[in-house]
Amino acid sequence: MPFAPPRLHERVDVEGHIQRLPPGAACKGMFFQALLELAAGKGTPSDIARAAGVEDRRYAAFRDYPMRDNLRLTVEIAGRLYPRMPLGEALMHIGKTSFSTFLASHLGRVLVLAVGDAVGPVLGLAPRAYPLVMNFGSIVVEKDEPGRVVTLCRDFPGFIETYQVGTVYGVLEHFKVAGKVRTAMTDIANGRIEITW
Repeated sequence: MPFAPPRLHERVDVEGHIQRLPPGAACKGMFFQALLELAAGKGTPSDIARAAGVEDRRYAAFRDYPMRDNLRLTVEIAGRLYPRMPLGEALMHIGKTSFSTFLASHLGRVLVLAVGDAVGPVLGLAPRAYPLVMNFGSIVVEKDEPGRVVTLCRDFPGFIETYQVGTVYGVLEHFKVAGKVRTAMTDIANGRIEITW
């Protein structure tokens, strides 16, 4: 399947993503904390949790919480922050914040500092970084060339074409690098992301 621009303006199958999550799929609380901080002023955490259909709780940064709750909370907050945008585009904008969330953690800083101060090596960290913060799916770097990285996402129903594309743009923005992100999706849980700069 050829690479193409992400389909940010098409319908996002939220329930389809949730149904494809394996039992026990989880991610770290730091991402829940960051989402609720983004939504400050758009409702109380209790109101947002209720509207998203998730348990109202306090999140510890390195504890595991259900990924299905993360997806629902992300969608609810995307709608509150970007009410005039298509959901896919709103998810992409929220995804841009995830790299800074990871980098703000001790674990993220250590991992990124270990590979240096360039965008290519940091993008190549994905296979090591994702398992530290999520316990499902796999990310593999298929190509790592000067100015181009291709990652393969397998069994990863985590909004690959929207939120995860935003994560990549967040990395590019952090390094002040202009780049282009394209995807080649097999289905909502499997696809490739191509990053060029």
